[in-house]
Amino acid sequence: MSLDHNTRIPMPSVTSVPEYQLSGLPFCETKLATQAATFTFPRVTRWFVIKSTQETKIFFKTGNDGENQYFTLPANTVSPRLELRCAKLYATTTVNADIEVIAGLTHILAERSVPEAMLDWIE
Repeated sequence: MSLDHNTRIPMPSVTSVPEYQLSGLPFCETKLATQAATFTFPRVTRWFVIKSTQETKIFFKTGNDGENQYFTLPANTVSPRLELRCAKLYATTTVNADIEVIAGLTHILAERSVPEAMLDWIE
């Protein structure tokens, strides 16, 4: 019997509570952003922390809908641990910046995350 489509052992989804009770799988990535950077996680995050050498805007979606959905990380600071589930982060800066992301990942595949188009909670 294949485990890929086994109903007795279902694949985890973004609503699987145990995935958020476990420790996260480690993930680290650093990018030099000249204007913009995209961080794509291989799995859905349980939490993440961001550090930047310059003032940086952090977005959770792209396009015109996402322009007002960001927070600003001051230069040379570290964000608090953000307990958010996402598959991508977008960053913009006006000057060159080293942006570091440290995350704890779940076992949920990124393609099983909430579609970015549904992140429209702010109008």
